[in-house]
Formats: sequence, structure tokens, C-alpha cells
Amino acid sequence: MKLLKILFQFFLENIRLFLISFTITNIVLLSFYLIVDREYESRARILPSERSNNVINLSSFGSFLPTTVLKDPRGGQIFSTIIKSQSFYKDLSQEIVSTGGESKTLHNFLLEYYNLKVKEKSGRQKKTTHKFLLDSYSLDNKDKNIEFSKVYKLYKNRLVSVRYEQLTGIVTINVFTKEPMLSHLLAELILKTLEDTLVEYHIESKKTNKDFILSRVDKVENDLRDLEEDYVKFLDSNQNTNSPFFRTEKIRLERQMNGKESLLNRLYSELEINSSEQLRVNQTFIDVIEQPTFNESKSYPNLSTTLLLSIIISFSVPFALRFKKWNN
Repeated sequence: MKLLKILFQFFLENIRLFLISFTITNIVLLSFYLIVDREYESRARILPSERSNNVINLSSFGSFLPTTVLKDPRGGQIFSTIIKSQSFYKDLSQEIVSTGGESKTLHNFLLEYYNLKVKEKSGRQKKTTHKFLLDSYSLDNKDKNIEFSKVYKLYKNRLVSVRYEQLTGIVTINVFTKEPMLSHLLAELILKTLEDTLVEYHIESKKTNKDFILSRVDKVENDLRDLEEDYVKFLDSNQNTNSPFFRTEKIRLERQMNGKESLLNRLYSELEINSSEQLRVNQTFIDVIEQPTFNESKSYPNLSTTLLLSIIISFSVPFALRFKKWNN
């Protein structure tokens, strides 16, 4: 109570300083609020299907991930790595968007929209003795690589955020751009590219599995053929024999042939299942819980947060300047 009285008395004695501080702080922060680029958010929420994790594990992408990441059957924690990978953005960037009656790739649109094009440098070029390099070196490719790197960094670090909720297994994808429609469009394209990527992983894994099964079928068939030839030779050479050795050896050869036949039948069954899954259409690997939102209210900067910060700073400055001197 005593502290409140002291603070109130200090406020009354320095009310002019408080007003000046409040005015200046509000002008500065509101100017920042009006000048800084707006960002609009679009959010999508998905639940990976159980099949999606199996597909990722069997893909070439999954071989680079630690086992701690792959252990969850829902595989949601992997999606941030996939969506923010350079290969994913490369596929995403080839999607065609229309603006102002003109169609262009998403990469070219972002390149122009965020002004990331490499500017041409005029002036005399430096001399070099390595002329043989210049014959095969293309400046256009260099500029394209630089531009791709710039847009990819923008996409990974500023435009897209991916969060995995371990308790529910839900993956939330947030997209932030300067336009609400662009945020919504980019979120939709990310979902489409993600589904296409998982389908591609699925096809790749089935093809790899099919190649492995076919190689095993070929090996087992050759082994079975060799056993059958040995069995025929054994019977021909022991036609008039009924010794214990003959009976035991005959049973052994028949057991080996039966085992190979059983294994071959299982491999053919696996091959048929694999072929059926390859031919299946309309397979889904993610369940969209919440479609990308269209939000016309900017998410950054937030006016209420700016005003609250302004009040805190404006009331802190007078205390920092005069409270110690006044308290003495």
C-alpha cells in the first residue's frame, strides 16, 4: 500500500514527463506500425495417415532421417523437414499461378513480388587469364542459382512455419505473406505438393519393393530348379535301392523342394499385392482437418500489441530517468 502511494505521488509530480514520454513513444511505435510491411496468415491443419509414415520410411528421403524421427507411426514430426526441404520447394516452385491475366511459375512470382531478382551490373569486366572457364560458364545460370537460393531462404525462414503437436499428432502449417489471397494460395499449393510428394514416395517404394521381390523370385526359382534336377538324378541313380540312406536323402531333397516351393508361392503373393497397390488410385496419405484459412485481418504487426508495448515503454522511461533522484 505504501509503495502504491509512493508511485502515485511520483506520477503526480512528473505528470508532464509522463505525457511527453507517452506522446513520443506512441508516435514512434505507431509510425513503425504504419510503415512496416503487413503480414497475413493462412493456416491449414492435417493429420498424416498411418500409410504416409511407411511411405516416407521406404523412400530415399527417409534414409537421411534418424530413427528417433521415424519411430512415430503417424510420422507428423517429419513433415516440417519435408515441407522446408529444398527438393520440396523446387517442386512447389514449378506450380503455375495466374496474376493480372498472366501465368507464371510460383518461383518467378515470388521473385518479382519480393524484389529478389539479381540486378545486372554495368561496367567494365575484370580481366582473367582463365579464358577456358568462360567458354563453359554461363552467367545466366549463376544468376538463376542465386535467385533460387534467395527465394528458397525466404520461403523457409519467413513464409512458412510447420508445427507438430505430439499429443494429437496434428501438423499445423502456417503461411505468412503480404497478401491474404497469396497466403491462402500458397497454403493450398503446399498441401497439393505434399500429397503429390507422398504419392511419388509411394510409387518409388513400391517399385523398389517390386524389384527386390522379382530378384528373390528369380533366385528361388533357380534354386528350386537345381534341387529338382538333383532329385531326378538321385532317383535315376538309385532305382533299385531302398536303403535307409536312400529314404533319408529322398526325404531331405523333398523337404528342400517343398520349402522352396512354399517360399516361391509367398513371393508371388507379395508380388501380386505389390502390383495391386501400385494400380490403386485415389490413395490419400494426409487427412486435411482444416482447409487453408482466408484471413483478411493482418497477423503482423498487431495494433493491440503495439499499443500495449507503447504504454509499457512510455511509463517505464520516467521511472528510469527520475525515480532514483526523486526517491533520494
